[in-house]
Amino acid sequence: MEQTRPLRLAKRGEDWEFPRMSLAEKEERLKRFHPSYKEGSLQELKVGPSKGYRLPPEFCSILESWSRIDPDRIDLSQVAYVTDVLIIGGGGAGTAVALLALQSQLGDPEPGEPVGVPRCPYPPSDFECLYRHSCPYLDGLSTQWVLEEYRRAHDVYQEHLRIIDLFDGDLKARDERIRVLERDNAQLRAKLQALHRRQFKPNEKKEVEIGGNNPESPSSSHEGEKKKRGATPGHPGWVRPKPQHIDRTVEVPAPTICPHCQSEGLAPIQETTEHVQEDIVIQPQTLVTCYRHGQAFCARCNRPVVQAGKGELLNAPIGPVAKSVALYLRYRIGISYRKTTELFRELFGLEFVPASALGFDRKAAAQGMPIYEDLRDKIRTSELLHADETSWRNDGVGHFIWFAGNQNLAFFHIDRHRSAEVAKSIFGENFDGTLVRDRYAAYNGIGLDWQTCIAHIITKAKEIRGEHALLLQTEKDTAVAPFCNNLIDLCSRLCDTGQKLKSGHIPRNEAAKLEKRFVMELNPAKRGTNRPFVSNLPRLSVVFS
Repeated sequence: MEQTRPLRLAKRGEDWEFPRMSLAEKEERLKRFHPSYKEGSLQELKVGPSKGYRLPPEFCSILESWSRIDPDRIDLSQVAYVTDVLIIGGGGAGTAVALLALQSQLGDPEPGEPVGVPRCPYPPSDFECLYRHSCPYLDGLSTQWVLEEYRRAHDVYQEHLRIIDLFDGDLKARDERIRVLERDNAQLRAKLQALHRRQFKPNEKKEVEIGGNNPESPSSSHEGEKKKRGATPGHPGWVRPKPQHIDRTVEVPAPTICPHCQSEGLAPIQETTEHVQEDIVIQPQTLVTCYRHGQAFCARCNRPVVQAGKGELLNAPIGPVAKSVALYLRYRIGISYRKTTELFRELFGLEFVPASALGFDRKAAAQGMPIYEDLRDKIRTSELLHADETSWRNDGVGHFIWFAGNQNLAFFHIDRHRSAEVAKSIFGENFDGTLVRDRYAAYNGIGLDWQTCIAHIITKAKEIRGEHALLLQTEKDTAVAPFCNNLIDLCSRLCDTGQKLKSGHIPRNEAAKLEKRFVMELNPAKRGTNRPFVSNLPRLSVVFS
């Protein structure tokens, strides 16, 4: 600047305008020459009320280090000096504060004046600089223009910083949103792919053969093993049991032509063979019975009355056998009402309309209502029950069929709703047994204890493991696959143990010991282990009943 000042002054006299520096040029020169922009010239203060401010390292080290004042020698509770303004340092900031506080001028004191005594302000209030419109220290620029440009540049710089911070916040929010969407997209793609794989399953035998080195292959020795087709070697042969009686005997003469080679002139022999064959007898006719009733007069009813005969349904043109067969075909075989009427018409010669078959159902349901209520009462007093529900179509209208039962009882209930009120109407308000169910909220509060179906846990763990295997590598969690494998192994052993107990391969008196062993395995604190999969398991009760 000193070397080029004469040239700039000459051009300034010629009314030559100097181009303004851009914000980037100013920033570049500050980084090159200003001390505060040098690397390591400032650092962030870590303690105190000014925590976070960027200050010189020497000043930060003083504030962040231990105090050098010995409290045993210097009593800080006693004030030695009181001052309005304490200025530490003689740099630009300290000098500016001193000028503001003392309203004094810079420089040495006049001869005979004491040092540090305030002097009259300098320059006088009416002083006007001769170079305010063309300052030689500003390359001939106007001081007012320079001050305005300085203030405007500072405002512009702060506005740019605000815009940068705003854009930076938007970018961070968008990056986080993109990360969440990518994770959700990966999970949905994995679920969709797993769903398609469940619908169109590949050859499981090949998967078992090549699944030895696959990290996603079943970890348990019980899972993936396929039972060989056929019975075990050495088993007794299976034959159809012989009939207990023979209704008719047909004498068949010896053949005269060989049925194999068609040769003639066969020689009869004395030995005979027997072939027993079972078949059905279809009688294409109905059995029409006329019941002649003796009547009696009831004085209370004031009318003649009759009683039902053996095998008779009063006031019913179709007998109980036909109605029972119609119900059997409908609910056991699964034949529609219309096809049931066709079967009766073509095989037995008995004609009735589909509406009559529906009436058979309604009549049977009304007659079976006492049995239905008795089953409900027995269900409510059971110690252990299994419960489930699923959708059910009735005349094209969506319903739900509820099940409650055990090895001895089976209770079904069809209802339009799938709410907790329906569950309470089945099990009652005071059911105090154990309920084996899924995690559907309608069963909450029913029973003193509940147990999740172990097979459902195995299925869910397999689904989670399969969906996790389809995720991107960046979205995978290393703890998921071991957790699912260990959980599948544990639940598979539970199922195998339960089947062996039911079949008698394990004595019933061993159930308590096995239960204790599995509980110890589920509780890492009791067995002194930190297996990660059991520490994250929810409450899982093991009951062998």
